[in-house]
Amino acid sequence: MIKVTFYFAVFISVLFVSVSKENQTPDEDRAKVFHYKAIQNIERGKDRSAIKLLKKAIQLDRENQYIIDLANVYARTEKPREAYKWVSVLHDRDINNAYEKVELKAWQGYYTMNLSVSDPALMREAYEIFQMARHMSITYEVDSLELLSIIYNNIAVSGIFYQTPSEGYPVIHMNDYRRAREKLDTAVMYNPANCPAQYNLQVVRKIISEIEEKEDFKKRVVKNVYCQDIASLQFDSMRCKIPRPPLKFDIVKYLNREKEVVFVLDISGSMETKVRPNSDTTRFKLMQKLVSEAINEVDSNILLGLITLGGDCRMEPMRIIPAGSAPREDLLEIVNNLHPAGATPLNTRLRQAINLFTDKKRDKAILLCSDGNNSCGRESTCAVASSIAQTGVKVHAFSLLLDREENDQVNAIYDCIAKATKGQFIVPEPDSSYQSNIMFIAQEVLPLVLTQEDLLRGSFTSLVPRDSIFRYVPESSEISCGN
Repeated sequence: MIKVTFYFAVFISVLFVSVSKENQTPDEDRAKVFHYKAIQNIERGKDRSAIKLLKKAIQLDRENQYIIDLANVYARTEKPREAYKWVSVLHDRDINNAYEKVELKAWQGYYTMNLSVSDPALMREAYEIFQMARHMSITYEVDSLELLSIIYNNIAVSGIFYQTPSEGYPVIHMNDYRRAREKLDTAVMYNPANCPAQYNLQVVRKIISEIEEKEDFKKRVVKNVYCQDIASLQFDSMRCKIPRPPLKFDIVKYLNREKEVVFVLDISGSMETKVRPNSDTTRFKLMQKLVSEAINEVDSNILLGLITLGGDCRMEPMRIIPAGSAPREDLLEIVNNLHPAGATPLNTRLRQAINLFTDKKRDKAILLCSDGNNSCGRESTCAVASSIAQTGVKVHAFSLLLDREENDQVNAIYDCIAKATKGQFIVPEPDSSYQSNIMFIAQEVLPLVLTQEDLLRGSFTSLVPRDSIFRYVPESSEISCGN
């Protein structure tokens, strides 16, 4: 009897663990929720909470974007060493494209150079990372002239600034300027349109040509260039524009970039809920209005289709319209005559939507309008989005939930869908407006710029836009070189 009871207890224990595991949210989706909540905390000024949430996300899924965002929090809280520690562990194991591998390495260098504004000792690390990016471009035979031009430009600039100051003032050997000139010549050769590289080359040529002609320089045993030498020169102002991210969002603008668009429309029972407590508009009515406007406003040569998201988990969709198979008048009538009921088989409908496009190889996108996560099955929605990304189809995810903390669980998954497929994530704001929420910072590599003020200081100043996570230091007019 005792033995039977023991085995029965073991059986129940194993069964309980098995059922518990089956009902668990996949690690990838749990990590995305932690990440999304962290971003929300950053926007609310809760940096310490954001750091804890991001570390939890990284424990579950070492996604590069989570690592980058954690570094961003440390950077904005003036902890450049912690930021660099995380940026240095970025990996390219999930990247198959050689260009993207080199671009990621170049971005690491660019990021580290900007961190050196707060910690000048990081300049040497930045220089070495840019050199690694150059070697990788040769190994992988990357032939993007624009990227190579930026890498050579940034090697030149970082190579000047990592020099060791003497008695608090910069002392740079003339050979370092000559090496920078060689790299800048190469940068301009690869891409003559690289305006910052053109400007940097002009600055370095002026330093070399004018200082080498000075009598006191010719008498120097060690050909160092001092702060006083730089101060005696007159440089032209840089007239290059530093790129800024777009601020305005317009979903029709994004849909007009496609050749085919399929709407995935949530008609589950929860869509009957009001958008805001004091509003007469339900989520369902809001979706009908926005989708009808999109159908009317997108370019007439774009093929449109739709599929409904609702009903029983095992039921076929209420309506399925392949792209281009019905006139827009019919689509509008279908949208306006839908009625909400049932569950949210999100993963299944996203997969079915892929089959509604034509076989032609051209730009395609899904516009998902929904208010809930997948309620049919335990498969990771983020994993489904990753499989969709392999087809080249973008998913623009429109959440019918307000951008509030209690909705983070759902909105995090929509953000994951959009991010994985290079789409947009749109969410209603409590003030009745709508905004595009891109919950990650683009890894854009920009050319570094030489300024006379920085050369006088012997330290690099970030010229990235003012709303960047990096501390922005405006140009100063008075810099003393000492006695």
